[in-house]
Amino acid sequence: MKKVTLLFALIGFMALGTASFAQACPDHIGEGHKLDPKARAEKKTAKMTEELGLTDEQSRKVYQINLDHFQEMDKMKAAMKESRDTYKSSVDEILTAEQRAKLEEKQAERQEKHKEHKPQPRPERK
Repeated sequence: MKKVTLLFALIGFMALGTASFAQACPDHIGEGHKLDPKARAEKKTAKMTEELGLTDEQSRKVYQINLDHFQEMDKMKAAMKESRDTYKSSVDEILTAEQRAKLEEKQAERQEKHKEHKPQPRPERK
């Protein structure tokens, strides 16, 4: 009986933790990824400066590192999109219309299933 009670308590705490995590992390979700690299670098640098107590010199150096990082990430995202588009058009050339329709249907099913899947909270960094 104790094991069942403990199990339900653990499930309850996990559910509460997941809900509070989702509310506490707006930087990972939503509008943040739509900002340009400069704005993201400024936002991240300001947060790091506040949380870590960076000096002005450290803040300037960290800003440049963040800017370089976000610019590189945008280049990588663009390259990945181009690669996906090339892949899709190459495969589409080979498939028949019926096969393409079936592939699109399967992809739509996977996307729907992915939407239903609730994201797991990220572990806290130490």
